[in-house]
Amino acid sequence: MLMILGIGLIGSVTSTVTAFFLEEKNSRETLELKQELVDIQKELHMLRKLIENRE
Repeated sequence: MLMILGIGLIGSVTSTVTAFFLEEKNSRETLELKQELVDIQKELHMLRKLIENRE
């Protein structure tokens, strides 16, 4: 019985640590994607202005 509890505890600790690191990675990727989106929006806005000025 004690062995089963030990295995369960190790599994829980391992999954908690893994979830922590994956969440941190996802947060970083989300921030990078948001910045990339802002850059694309700025470029699109600039292109629209150039097109308007041509007409």
